Parts: sequence; structure tokens; C-alpha cells
Amino acid sequence: MPALIPVALFGWIPIVLLMFLLLRPRLATGIAFAAGWCFLPMATYELPGLPDYSKTFATSVGALLGLIAFHPQMLFRLRFSWMDLPISVWCLCPFFSSLTNGLGPYDGLATVVNQSISWGLPYLIGRAVYRTPQDLVSLAIAILICGILYVPLCLWEIRMSPHLHHNIYGFHQHSFGQAKRFGGWRPTVFMQHGLQVALWMASCFVLAFAGWYCGRIRRWRGYPTWPVLLALGFTLMLSKSFGAWLLAFAALGTLLIMSVSRKPWPLLLMVLMVPSYFVARTTGLFSGRALVSFVENNLSAEKASSLEFRLDNEDLLIEHAWKQPIFGWAGWGRNRVRDEAGNNQTVTDGLWIITFGINGWVGLISLYTALLWGPYRMIRRSSPKYWRKQPELAVAVGLATVCIINTIDSLPNAMVIPVFVTATGAVTSAALYSTKRRRQLVASTHSSQAPSPQASIHHAYPNNQT
Repeated sequence: MPALIPVALFGWIPIVLLMFLLLRPRLATGIAFAAGWCFLPMATYELPGLPDYSKTFATSVGALLGLIAFHPQMLFRLRFSWMDLPISVWCLCPFFSSLTNGLGPYDGLATVVNQSISWGLPYLIGRAVYRTPQDLVSLAIAILICGILYVPLCLWEIRMSPHLHHNIYGFHQHSFGQAKRFGGWRPTVFMQHGLQVALWMASCFVLAFAGWYCGRIRRWRGYPTWPVLLALGFTLMLSKSFGAWLLAFAALGTLLIMSVSRKPWPLLLMVLMVPSYFVARTTGLFSGRALVSFVENNLSAEKASSLEFRLDNEDLLIEHAWKQPIFGWAGWGRNRVRDEAGNNQTVTDGLWIITFGINGWVGLISLYTALLWGPYRMIRRSSPKYWRKQPELAVAVGLATVCIINTIDSLPNAMVIPVFVTATGAVTSAALYSTKRRRQLVASTHSSQAPSPQASIHHAYPNNQT
């Protein structure tokens, strides 16, 4: 590997520590996770007795060390809630998957450590650093800064072909042939795949729209915000990913309906799509063949063939997973279907089917509950009628929406962006805070005159320094 790869990966932890020294902790945390995933190389190093050292490892550990060194009070004030039970189960269930498959406690503990660093640590940091809806503004700003920085990089690769990762770090992070779409180039920049870049741009676009339209944030530090929204949307359209387009416009549509109807039900329906899908698939209620026909008749035969290939592989993997339904088949490729000679016969694309095969129903339910429960509660606690009076509520709902569309995208694609795992933890904290403040307000009405609705919402979300 070129010398720049270890310099970037192993030098990222000191850079993160410097950010925690110079910046406010909430902004430093957001930039560490967003910039780490956006700009570090897609490379790993094997460490003896530890999980592979990757940019996820470097960012998570760097942020944790930054908090311990400069802001330990944020970790000490964290109080665990029953809403943290799903992520705890998700991090611990690999131990039981290994035991039930005869792989031994060492394999189970090693997998628990890896899963805790990849998932538990970003979530925990989000829970500890961000507490109120106002706190989420700093995280949103960090995400949007990195999204804006990605615009010229994406446009360059769309015009010149995706070579930035190769030119800087010396290798292509994925098959170069998959970068050609719709007669042009699909950018990959420094992420895992072009699909992930498109999802990233879609997430930034939705977040910017939530602030601009729902929260009426038309200027930031004296500058108009509409050019940012326009640049992100334009880059998203050129990213050539139908799935990202669909998720972005579905999210925009639900936010528009919510702002008009003043009800949260459209986003709640999006939340229900996720468990409905894998329940329908695992029970055979939904085969997907009608969807394949629709895509073939209305979009393209190529996309229909790709979808059919995914569904056929899912069918084989589901049948195999049902042989170990509780804790799954554990690691080492045991979740895949193999022929008599031991050759792999399946391709695993979606995060949900990978989780179901490796960690069974326990892993599947705990993971997706952890990813959806906090955003669901945040949406329920943020009435659209207060968005324009309290723009931070619109930003909080925007982050919750982004977490939801990333979770939906994980059904066909196992391409997790760690900053949105951190955002899930942050949104969970804000939802818990909102619930606590609402209960305090209800209790106060029994001892004094009930405040007006406008006074109540201002009291529930006091101004905080970020």
C-alpha cells in the first residue's frame, strides 16, 4: 500500500484529538465521524488481538479518546435507558451465536468487541455528546459541511471518471466496472461504492431541505442557504442511483405532507416499511416477483434482472437462515449457501439478510430496533406546528428522517455510514430529553396554571450552547 494510507489512517486519531482541543465537543464529534468516513481510505490493517484497524475504528476510538481527554463530563453524565437495550443486545448477541455454533467463547468475545466498536461505540458517543434537539444542530452542520465539500469532488469524478481514491491512495476501492451507469460515470470519491456516495448526497440533501423548508432557515451566518440545497440536489441527480433518488424524494414528500397536515404519520409509515419488509420476506408473504415485473415494464430490463438476482439469492439465504433462526450461523461465511464441494453459491447484498443469517432473529430484531426506535420517538415528540418557531426541531426531525432512509437503504445494500449510527444515538438522546421535559411540564400543570402552548415548547427546549 502507498505510504499515504497508514499516514492517513493512523494519523487520524491525533487529528481527532486536536479537533477536540480546538473545537466545541459537539462540532468536533460530528466532523470526526463525517470527515473520517468521507476522506480516509477504504483500507484495513490487521491488529493482533484487536479488530481490524479501519477508518471506522480510527474515528470511533479517536472520538472516545477525545472525550476522555477533554470532555469526560459528557461520558459521566450519560444515563442508560431502556431504549439502549436493543443496541446492547446487538453488540452481545454474537457471543451466543458463536457458542450455539460450536465456535467457542474466544470467537464470540472477539466478534463482540468488533461489533461494539463498529456499532456500539458510535451510538454511545452520539448518546453522550448530544442531549437536546438544540445539540443536534452541531451534528447537522458537521454533516452538511462534509456534504458541501463532496459536491466538487463528485462533479469532478462524474466528468473525469472515479479516480480520486486511486490517484491519492493508490487503488480502486471497488470494481471500476460498476462506476459506469446511464451512459456516464457514477462517483465513488473515498467511499465504499458509488451507491454509498449517492446515499450520502441524498442524506445531506434531505437534511438541508428539512432546515431550509421545514425550519425556515433561509440564512446562516448572513449567507443564503438555498444555494447549498441546490448544489446538493444537483449532485444527487448526477450520482446516477435510482434507489437514492427514490429515498430522497420519498423523504421530501413525507416532510412536505407533515408540514401541511401537522401530523407525523407519513414518516411513521416509512419506519414501518423496514420490519414489514423482512417479516414479509422471511414468511413468504412477499416474493417480489410483481415488483420485478413492474421494474421491467416501467424502468429497464437491466434493473429488473439485477433485482431478480438479489431476490433469488435472498430466497436461498432465507431458507438457510431458518435452519438456525434464533442466533444464526455466526461468522466465517457459515451464513452462505454452499454446494457439496464447499463452494459459495450465494451473494449477500442486504444488511438485513446478512444479519439474519449470522445472528438470527435476535440480531435482526435488536439491530433494526436500535436503528429505528430513537428516530421514531423523535418524530413523535416533534410536532410540525412548532417547526418554524423552533427550527432546531425541524433539524432534529431532518436527522431522524435521514437515519430512517439510511436504514431503509440497508435492506438491499449493506453499506452503513457510521456518522448516521452516531446520529441515531444522538436522536435517541434528544427523544428521551423531550419525553422527560414533557413529563415535567405535565407535572407542573398540577401545581400551577398551565402555560400557553408557545411557552410550553420554549420551556421544553431551552437554548443550549453547542
